[in-house]
Amino acid sequence: SSAASDVYKRQQLDEDGDPPGYDDLEAFRAEPFSIEHPQGWEVDDAEIAQDTAMFYPPGHDQQLWVAGWSEPMDAGSSRAYLVETEGGTVDDPSTSGFEALEVEEVDDDDFPEDWDIAFMEAEFTNDTWPTPERHYWIYAVAVEHQGEQMMYNVSVNVPREQEDFYDDLHEDVIETFTPHL
Repeated sequence: SSAASDVYKRQQLDEDGDPPGYDDLEAFRAEPFSIEHPQGWEVDDAEIAQDTAMFYPPGHDQQLWVAGWSEPMDAGSSRAYLVETEGGTVDDPSTSGFEALEVEEVDDDDFPEDWDIAFMEAEFTNDTWPTPERHYWIYAVAVEHQGEQMMYNVSVNVPREQEDFYDDLHEDVIETFTPHL
């Protein structure tokens, strides 16, 4: 099966041997939030009523994912959420070998003062992907709204071997994320 997987991977690369690029971003706007995603990536907003959207290039081996939900105000910090849920992957039986490489609170003037935002970089294996060895960047954003805490996850998930190529994408997209509260 590795020969088939090698053919598959070659089909996803451009003439320079690079995976799908993200030099140009385009806006996605929906009732729950807006965010920019790599131009030409497919938009899957079938679950937008549940505050969720996914973006994929051809081949579906890279993903930008945004999800939101409400929690009680005492649900805890964004950083605690990322640690306790292994970046939101803990309930996925297909995920194994999760290793957090970095976890930090984000204290950045680029974001509103009332956002509780944390960041995690991790690696794991998930055999539901064309390339099971994954590299993952995720932001958890908590925003108080009408007596509840709205929690958002914004993540970029790529083949581990493409980590260096996609290393800036997570920063590019989180800077464009706007919840519509």
